[in-house]
Amino acid sequence: MLPAIQSIKQLLLPTGRMVGGTAMLNAMLFSFGHPEDETFQLFSQWNPRFFSELYQEPGRAVTGCHFTPSSNYRHYLNEKFHVALSEVFKSLGLPARDSPDGWVREGMQTPLVFVQDYRRWSPYTNCLEPLLQHKDAQVTILPETLVEKVNDDILEGGTADVRGDMAQWLKHEFTDRKVRGSNPTSVSRLPLFRLGQPGSVSSLVIHSSSMAPKGCYS
Repeated sequence: MLPAIQSIKQLLLPTGRMVGGTAMLNAMLFSFGHPEDETFQLFSQWNPRFFSELYQEPGRAVTGCHFTPSSNYRHYLNEKFHVALSEVFKSLGLPARDSPDGWVREGMQTPLVFVQDYRRWSPYTNCLEPLLQHKDAQVTILPETLVEKVNDDILEGGTADVRGDMAQWLKHEFTDRKVRGSNPTSVSRLPLFRLGQPGSVSSLVIHSSSMAPKGCYS
């Protein structure tokens, strides 16, 4: 479990080619981190193939994160997602890091935590905790907010039309539960619990149509 985070001020949006074209969405959607959680169950009904890539397959040895720093190459579609999400969050009064240089400007280079040879190779549960424990990491998971859809349509000429649609408020309650690998005697919450209000966590939700695998992901 993550240590208590005393000061929550900003939304950390992971960006960079090395973590995939939808890294900022993935990190928020799946930072809850456990396939047995009800949030995961809901999402996996929409696109099982997409979600199965994010977790280690049964029978494979646990693989740690590869934290060799790398330059933050911003794919044009990543940047469009980043800008669109930032605008949605800001319209709701939620601060977001939106510097053009992503983490690099804040002293955090994008680590190769989610991919090897441009493919995911380690579950998010192994990667998020050390990332969030970084001294510069300040994370907010959209308190009581649901973003229903983010489009990433490619228009003529290869330009990306990315926009956040229909931001609504939603409060999603989670009960105490046991989580794989946790102390069964403790109150086990999701890894990013404490970032929302007591007794609840928040989730970023997008329609399955906008999560379908597309060739432009990197």
